[in-house]
Amino acid sequence: MNVLRTLAVPQGEAVFEVLPAIAQILDGVHDAVLPVPAADARETARLSDALHPDQPIDDGISLVVATSGTTGTPKGAMLTASALRASGDATHERLGGTGSWLLVLPPHHIAGMQVLLRSVLAGTQPVIVDVSAGFDPAALPGAVAAMSGPRRYTSLVPTQLVKALGDRAAVEALASLDAVLLGGAATPAPVLAQATEAGITVVRTYGMSETSGGCVYDGIPLSGAQIRIDDGRVLLGGPMLASGYRGLPDHPAFAEPGWF
Repeated sequence: MNVLRTLAVPQGEAVFEVLPAIAQILDGVHDAVLPVPAADARETARLSDALHPDQPIDDGISLVVATSGTTGTPKGAMLTASALRASGDATHERLGGTGSWLLVLPPHHIAGMQVLLRSVLAGTQPVIVDVSAGFDPAALPGAVAAMSGPRRYTSLVPTQLVKALGDRAAVEALASLDAVLLGGAATPAPVLAQATEAGITVVRTYGMSETSGGCVYDGIPLSGAQIRIDDGRVLLGGPMLASGYRGLPDHPAFAEPGWF
């Protein structure tokens, strides 16, 4: 019987402790996991109250990622190992091959978790920046220098890029990477222009927990991803799609089979 378990995900170098569990998640040989922040008991309790760990969950589910909860109680997007692999493989295909990844996002959210998942898929060791006290662009040069090749990637949100653009050494470090994935919010056009002029290879991503993270890069769907516009709504499909929400089998977002 598949049971949902919490996985306390730390920040900083302690993240390496959860990589074996992430490898098992990708192999589909681990109980379903709900990532929670190891150092935030209040948030862990909030997510646990909403998503009910230690109770059965559908067979085949490997990872339950909480949505932001900005519209109320957080929902849990249920992701299979095959969905996570499809997302990671399509990302590496689009970017030009597997590589090493730099983690500068909270690892219990989908974007940060995907950095770890992609690292495991690529067979590379991620480089970790501790952002528990906030993002400091001064940490980027040393972290980037510690990354192995031949290809190197990271994932940021726009506010981090804005901060980094004010630090010359951070800009040079980001410009040395093969791609900087940018998502989580819209990027102001002047920020994108400044980053491009500085030589940073920015890849704008669109997606969410329900699509295993970004599934559209620079306006073009990843391999296998599908998009429809139906009466003004964006519908997303493909192998990286979630199997629904935890405990909400009739949620209208998944009313049409194969689409979100």
